[in-house]
Amino acid sequence: MRLVVPPTHVGDDQWPVLSYVRVNTADDPAEFVVLVDCGEDTPRNPYATLQVFIWPTRRTVADGQYNLTFDQARHSLAERAGLLPTPTSNLDVAGTRLDLHDAQPEFAVHRQPDGDVQLQVRADGVDVRITIGSRYDDVSLLAASLHHLADDVDEDILDGWQDTPDEFDAYISFDRGRYHVSLQGSRVGDYPSREVAEIELARAMVDAAVFPNAWCIIDHGNYVAIDEDIRRWHDDGGDRMAPLPGVQYQPGDRVRYADADWPYRVVGDWGPAGVEVHPDGDPTIRTQATDRAELRPDTD
Repeated sequence: MRLVVPPTHVGDDQWPVLSYVRVNTADDPAEFVVLVDCGEDTPRNPYATLQVFIWPTRRTVADGQYNLTFDQARHSLAERAGLLPTPTSNLDVAGTRLDLHDAQPEFAVHRQPDGDVQLQVRADGVDVRITIGSRYDDVSLLAASLHHLADDVDEDILDGWQDTPDEFDAYISFDRGRYHVSLQGSRVGDYPSREVAEIELARAMVDAAVFPNAWCIIDHGNYVAIDEDIRRWHDDGGDRMAPLPGVQYQPGDRVRYADADWPYRVVGDWGPAGVEVHPDGDPTIRTQATDRAELRPDTD
C-alpha cells in the first residue's frame, strides 16, 4: 500500500478536514472518508462527510452527506468507514434477506471514479451499496427499473391508498343496544343511535383538537371508514361544531313524554338526531324521542 498524505482541505471551497479514515489499501486511487466543516453559509448544520479519491496527480471528491451536526458527522464517518458494528439481528441465516424498518429511507445512485455505478440505500442505520458495474446497458436497465418502481408505487399503492385503523383513531361500535364512542384510546360515551354517536364523536374531536380517521366497527370485527359522516357535523373551517338545528332542551330539563303520567329528564338534545330522556329519578331507563311532538316542557 502506497503511503498517501491525507487531505487537509477538500472541495471547491477548500473545507478544512477535521477527521479522516483511509478505507482501502489500493495504491491508485487511495480512498478516504473525511469529516469537514462547511462553514457558516450552510442552511442549518455546518458539518459533512465525503469520499475522497487520491491519485498521484489528482484527487476527486464524491458522495457528500451534508447538513449534519457534529455528532451526526462523527457517526457518519464511522459508519462509512466501516467502523461501526454491522447489524446482524435481522439478517437470516442464509444471508440472503435483510429486513429493515425506516419511515424515511434514503436512495442514491453514484458513479465512482473507476466508472462503476453504485445503487445506495440507507435505512435503519444500515448502508447497503450495490455495484451495478460500468456497462452502459446495465446502468440503463437500472434506470428503467427505478422508473417502473416509481410507477408501481403510484399505481399499485398510492392510487388505491386506504388508511388502516390504529389505536389513536376514532371509533363507533354497537353493543347491547347502545352505540359506543372512543377517541385516541379513551372512552367518550355511549348513545342511543348511530347519528347521535357521530355528533358526540365530532364534538369530542373539537374538544380535544384532534381529528384522526374515524371508523365504525361492524359485524365480525370489520371496519368501515366514516370520516365523512363525522366531518359533516363540523363547520366549514373543520375545527368547530356546526350549529345543530332544532335543539330545544338542555341536559337536566324536565319534560313530559308522550302519554306518560310521570315527568322525564332530558339526557341530551341533538336536534335532528332526536332527544334522549329518562324517567325523573331513574336514569337507568332511557328512551330516544325522535318525534318532538311527543315532548313538551313540564310546567307543573
